[in-house]
Amino acid sequence: WKLPKGHDTGIKVKNSYGCLRQQKALAPLIVADPKHVTWYACGPTVYDKTHIGHASSYIRFDTIRRILTNYFGLTISMVMGITNIDDKIITRANLLNKEFLSMAEHYENEFKTDLLNLNILPPIAYVRVSEIVPELLSFIYRLLEQRHAYVSKQGNVWFDVDQFTKVGKLVPIHQEWKESDSGGEKRCARDFALWKAAKPGEPYWEAPWGKGRPGWHLECSTIASLYFGKQIDIHSGASDLEFPHHESEILQSEAFHCEEQWANYFLHSGLLKFGKSKMSKSLGNVVNVDEALKRHSPDVLRYLCLSTAWHTNLSYTSKDIKHVKASIQLLKTFLSKCQQYVQGNIETKNFDSAAIYHSLDTCKSEVYVCMCNDFDTPGVLRALKQLCYSVEKTFGEQIVVENWEPGNHVRNTKPFVEVMTYVTETFTNLGFQSISAAHTDSNPDITAKGQDDILEELLKFRAKVRKLAMSSNKTSDDGLKQLLFKECDYLRNELSNKGISIKDWNNKPHISERYNPSSRKQFRSDRQ
Repeated sequence: WKLPKGHDTGIKVKNSYGCLRQQKALAPLIVADPKHVTWYACGPTVYDKTHIGHASSYIRFDTIRRILTNYFGLTISMVMGITNIDDKIITRANLLNKEFLSMAEHYENEFKTDLLNLNILPPIAYVRVSEIVPELLSFIYRLLEQRHAYVSKQGNVWFDVDQFTKVGKLVPIHQEWKESDSGGEKRCARDFALWKAAKPGEPYWEAPWGKGRPGWHLECSTIASLYFGKQIDIHSGASDLEFPHHESEILQSEAFHCEEQWANYFLHSGLLKFGKSKMSKSLGNVVNVDEALKRHSPDVLRYLCLSTAWHTNLSYTSKDIKHVKASIQLLKTFLSKCQQYVQGNIETKNFDSAAIYHSLDTCKSEVYVCMCNDFDTPGVLRALKQLCYSVEKTFGEQIVVENWEPGNHVRNTKPFVEVMTYVTETFTNLGFQSISAAHTDSNPDITAKGQDDILEELLKFRAKVRKLAMSSNKTSDDGLKQLLFKECDYLRNELSNKGISIKDWNNKPHISERYNPSSRKQFRSDRQ
């Protein structure tokens, strides 16, 4: 790998080229244009629904894209390929007795809807492989002319790996690298298909060397070259695409363009683990995006993805989700308290505005350092939570102000407004939609069943109070008052057990928090 020439963004990034991996070094992110980044993203092979293993990769890269735009002022031109010609698609279409391109289009539309529902920014272009077959043939032509490819007697076209010396840029050369070769037609086991001859009954396109369809590796190289020419800044995909897919892309693209370095940065996201295994359709352990969004908000999945480094594997368990929901609710509760103070519903005593501003400045500095350090989103989340915890200690001195009116005394709301604004804007810039004071009343864990339980407790309370009132002639006024207070406390405690905290401010009851009661202990551990 060679350090590119151009604009140094000030960011250090994990680049997948093997020489950097051996050094365990981060590389300076240098782009050709000081205001513009070219980015090719491997898209889906559309033969089934999108699961959250796929989604985790797109969420992580969406976050990096947002950071580059919102914090470093870079415009991103991202192009994504849609593989709608592939053996898996043909096999599944035959199984379902459907025309393969129409089936692929159905799943492509579902994929785009899933990205929209996850608040993932779309690329500037989705490119279907079926729409660029002439360009794919031209790419093969040129490789054949350069003698980097050859046609077998069976009508397949193979890339000749041994004719290209720069092998193993992402992975060691000695790694086993073989594609199936039942006919013994390849010159070398590492050669890979550029064109696959059609078998009887299979869909095909016409080519000078025979009827067939393009190879998978060729598709991405051709799309990226069509849009960005002989060099691109960033190429991304999940880590399971690194070999052989991206290694093959490098070989054929650098041969085609006669370039020593086709893509300057390869970014590979970690995989989503369901327990100890990779989430994949072949293992039958998938959770589809539409199913996941019935259980969790998009912010829950995004927070989970950002809680570990983008290039490391990610765990998806009920415990992980519980922890994430607790963290999000902690943030919402803090923002709600800030808003309550600004609106005059609560007061504090002995707070130090200088200390709040110091915590805010420290957080801003740490967030920027984290973003420059390989898009360290776990560090960003830690800094934001530490800011919330530091400022929330102010509310430990919370008091009720009786008969408070806006003109009674001067209230300094500015530090709380600035903290609330910064926290909300940072999460919005990272792609979150509901981490703000405006969304604090939304608790997805209070279900219809939970609401029924709350109503039942209120009905019980009414019945007890009514019974006490009817028997007031048998009880002294003081005794009745104590019994009524006892029942009021009972209602408050029962609602708290069901995720609603009630406090009296200015002699009026307010719902101060909504939370998942089973995660309450997690709130406290998150703050330490």
